[in-house]
Order: sequence, then structure tokens, then C-alpha cells
Amino acid sequence: MAGGLLYRLFGAGKMPGAIRAEFAGEQVLFETEGIRAVQTFSGHVPGLTSGGSKQLYLGAFVVTDRRVIGATRAGKAVDVAYDMQADGPATLSLEPDGLHVVWDMDRVHPACRGTMKLHFKGAISDTDLARFPVREITFQVDPAEVVRFTGSRKKLPTADG
Repeated sequence: MAGGLLYRLFGAGKMPGAIRAEFAGEQVLFETEGIRAVQTFSGHVPGLTSGGSKQLYLGAFVVTDRRVIGATRAGKAVDVAYDMQADGPATLSLEPDGLHVVWDMDRVHPACRGTMKLHFKGAISDTDLARFPVREITFQVDPAEVVRFTGSRKKLPTADG
């Protein structure tokens, strides 16, 4: 599915080749590139407090028979295998309006508060949705990566200080 003008002219929002190589042996059930991805964050992480920040990206996401991957120019934003299902602070859902990821920052790390959301805005047909093995996954995350994704460059405090 082709994206907007920046995608067509410059390849903005294209799935990076290195990431594409990672899922080369998997069956692709759905893929879209050059779409808008919107990250919203409201809360606190070390080095950043926000009442409601919004970052806009061009990105891509793919649903394979094994996992869901979402990427922006910064690299992989999310890579969740279906077997990663666990009681974690993040939830990925595939909806008719695209890929949604929500992080409950209070559960990511004790030094964090609030919510972060990432929405890859790509229309998914009901036919495609019906083919997905899983439409919602709750999973564990690396707290340091989540904090970096908010835009903060500070490190998380450790248990010993």
C-alpha cells in the first residue's frame, strides 16, 4: 500500500532493509509503508515531564505469521512476537485504523508515570484483520528502551541508588 508524497518521492516511512531482512523467512499477512505514526506521551520519566507531547513520524508496519513489527526512521519502535503474550505494561492491538501500542508507564518502571501511545495510521480491512492469528497482545518491555523512546536521554535509577 503506497504512502503519501514524501514516501513516493523520497521513500520516507519505508521499512528499513535491515528490519525487512529480519522477517524475510516469515509469511507476510499485511504490510503498509509511508504512513503517519503518531506518538503521544503524558507523564513523567527521568529527564522528561510532559502534560501531553506529540511526535509525528512517517513509518511502516508489518504483520507476519509470527509477529508484528512497527518501524520509523529511528528504527524498530515495536517488535512483538505472538508468543511474547504476558502480563506486561504494554498492549499492542491491530484495529481497522491501524496498529496501536499503549504503554502504562506506571508499570514500566517505578520512576515512570503516565501513558505513552503509538498509533501507526494504516487502514486494515476486515478481511485482513480476520487473517491475523492475534489482534491484541499484552507484553513485557525493556524499561530503558521505553524511556529512550519518549525522547529522554536520562538513565533509569537502579535499585542500589
